[in-house]
Amino acid sequence: YGVVITESRLIMFAEDLKGVEIKLLVQAILLLRKNSEVKFMPLPAQILSVVDKINPCGHPDVEEAWALCPKDERKTYVLTTLIMKAYSACHALMHDEIAARMAFKEVYLKLLLQDRYLGIEPVWHISLGHDLSLREAPVMDAVEKNRIKIGYAQMLIPNIVFKPST
Repeated sequence: YGVVITESRLIMFAEDLKGVEIKLLVQAILLLRKNSEVKFMPLPAQILSVVDKINPCGHPDVEEAWALCPKDERKTYVLTTLIMKAYSACHALMHDEIAARMAFKEVYLKLLLQDRYLGIEPVWHISLGHDLSLREAPVMDAVEKNRIKIGYAQMLIPNIVFKPST
């Protein structure tokens, strides 16, 4: 990409990517190099996003994780422990969405790398919103995606009815 990699940049990349198997890193970098849309040297976040697509560990990638963050207290959200930790680290910045998103992404990626390194699978939780009419859809979606068990969903929303998947 015509970029001279400084020692400090190399150290940063190594820190951001440690814990990811070399085989997966090489595969991800090769895919990025072959992608005609990639015009500049990929950042660690881009490399990790490709690694997640090659070998998903069950955790949402950073963009999906940000999209799952609570933005409206009326709505019900389904979040992982990592998303909740990263969100709590940036919650005070929510008045500035750009700063909050940047802070969230930085914290989430660090936590994701730790869990990936330790082989920790995601633990999903439900944050019930105030509006009862906005609860059922996200809970049913979480059950369909095997993020939560039917029993947990029925405990939270006793009147919910699940149809067997075909």
